[in-house]
Amino acid sequence: MFFKGAEDDSPDPSKNVIGVVDNVTGDPKGVFTKELQVAGDVLHFLGGANPDTGLPFNPEFFDLKQQFIASMSTGEIKLSKRRFKEEKAKAVKKGRVGTNLATYENYLQTVWADQMIIGGLFPESMNTPEEEKRFRDKSVFTEDQKLLLSQMFEIIQGK
Repeated sequence: MFFKGAEDDSPDPSKNVIGVVDNVTGDPKGVFTKELQVAGDVLHFLGGANPDTGLPFNPEFFDLKQQFIASMSTGEIKLSKRRFKEEKAKAVKKGRVGTNLATYENYLQTVWADQMIIGGLFPESMNTPEEEKRFRDKSVFTEDQKLLLSQMFEIIQGK
């Protein structure tokens, strides 16, 4: 779990925090190793911006993430908007909306795009074999997104 310091439910509002758990909810395949949890959560940081300054933590990765979002297909935009409404409704019922669900744009930046990018870079993190296959063969991505994922992968490999 990744918490930006400014998030309402962050364990330490003065820092970005990565939380690692032994038993991940919604992990029927049992693939969320601690290493994979950290790798995925670091991507939230790389593609995010400092809440105090608004400046990207990693300008190159942040720019690629913005290009990734801009190259979403019409179907992906519709799906992301539907999921945002569903997730926000669930959060409202629980009384825990938080910053990620405050607006569609926040959701797109901090949840949807990050999940798509994490799935594209670490397809083994997907919850079902069907999802893993779709992310592994990149069939869920536009051609532009496939190229952007390759560039992102180079950044996390230090190339």
